[in-house]
Amino acid sequence: MATEPTVRDVVDSAITLRLVTAEKAAVLSDWSDRPLSEYGGGDTEAEVAVGVLIGLQVGFEVHSDDVDDLVSGYKGAFEELTACTDGLVTVADVEIVEAAKGYDVLRFRLNGELVEWTVEHRGGDYLDQMPFFENMDAFTAPAVPKRWALIDIDGEPLPGRYVFGEPAALHAFGERFGITFEVYPAG
Repeated sequence: MATEPTVRDVVDSAITLRLVTAEKAAVLSDWSDRPLSEYGGGDTEAEVAVGVLIGLQVGFEVHSDDVDDLVSGYKGAFEELTACTDGLVTVADVEIVEAAKGYDVLRFRLNGELVEWTVEHRGGDYLDQMPFFENMDAFTAPAVPKRWALIDIDGEPLPGRYVFGEPAALHAFGERFGITFEVYPAG
């Protein structure tokens, strides 16, 4: 009978593969010796391992829950995204401009350049995950080997969740925990 992995097993794998530094991983030190299943964030070991990566700021999630304020919700998602890149990208001046019925324009500055996404808000208080899915490659730099990746577990995508790392390291991590990463090309 195999022993259930601990949060430390996931963290140590992420450190060994250079997905995260030991200093940055210290944020989860209180969880180190606890079984992975106690960490939460999913029904399977693989989903929980992704949750640990998000906790380590190697990944982030565009939440599908309703939010009190759309602008604050997008700002929060962008803050989590930029934290994963350790300064590679910056996002500022996030605002929503009302446009055609049912659609808005999400406007922000990415590394100082103006970006506009057409977004659709279900019921007015849910973030639109699709523009992230379609544009994650914009949040990298061709000269840097790290890339964003989509997450697939047992043939099913985990919508709205992304991880950031060198593709070889992501694939090695995925092999260890039963996760497939579909890496975006450089932006």
